Amino acid sequence: LAAGARPCTGAPARRALPAAARRSRLLPRGDGVGTLLIHPQPGHGFSHWPAGRRTGTNALAAAGTPMLERTETPLAYDWFADEADEAESKLVGFRHEPGGVHLSKTMMLDDLSTVVQASEAGNSGSVARAILDDNVLAKPTASARKLALSRLNTLFGVVTPLPVQSVMLQLWRRSTTGRPVLALLCALAREPLLRDSATVVLAAPEGAALRWPDIAATLAQRHPGRYSAKMLKSLAQNCASSWTQSGHLRGRVAKRRSRAEPSAEAAAYAALLGSLAGFGG
Repeated sequence: LAAGARPCTGAPARRALPAAARRSRLLPRGDGVGTLLIHPQPGHGFSHWPAGRRTGTNALAAAGTPMLERTETPLAYDWFADEADEAESKLVGFRHEPGGVHLSKTMMLDDLSTVVQASEAGNSGSVARAILDDNVLAKPTASARKLALSRLNTLFGVVTPLPVQSVMLQLWRRSTTGRPVLALLCALAREPLLRDSATVVLAAPEGAALRWPDIAATLAQRHPGRYSAKMLKSLAQNCASSWTQSGHLRGRVAKRRSRAEPSAEAAAYAALLGSLAGFGG
């Protein structure tokens, strides 16, 4: 869809699609963003989720797919299908534990861009050398360099990639306009707190004002009593910055909802994440 293909609406269109696409379908969102989900097993027909599961706040909701129909299901808890296995999802790279990089930093899009450009594809040693020895990120101390390397590895697997991170890095080198959304999708897979912040960000209509207290309130509701007011502010501001880096928000302080620039690579990656999260049918 990001490449301009028409949604599949009938049998002739279905026959025209390749086999992998024939095992896919679209789920809606109520704010103009749809979700493409791939069936995990071949041979499944086009079927509908039960009403309680027809949601769409997983990966492709952030990739910019147009809405097909309306849904009223809340957005907070539908990143993984009910039947998804948590242990298996961890093996491919999803994180479920609270905490993460966004407690202290953003998704570090500029740092990721610099490191990928300064290193060889698939060579983790060159990544470490670029950060630790060449100091391409211009960090003031050796400990700051090590911390930056650790955070980038946690988010994007720049040294020891898990499968979802490895795919993102490969697509990154094939894409130009889609890189911010690719980075966000990978960060969403890795950061449960960033996923929680999506509830308020993706639900906001384009042009709507959105500030860090809105995100902080959502995070506080999702994790009652877990974080102090000071930590919630920092966390919300970091999440808001990541959504700004991806293009879903604009503005330095007074942020407003905007539409991120989609790409074929980002749509394909989001479809993969949706499939790995257990969505199919």
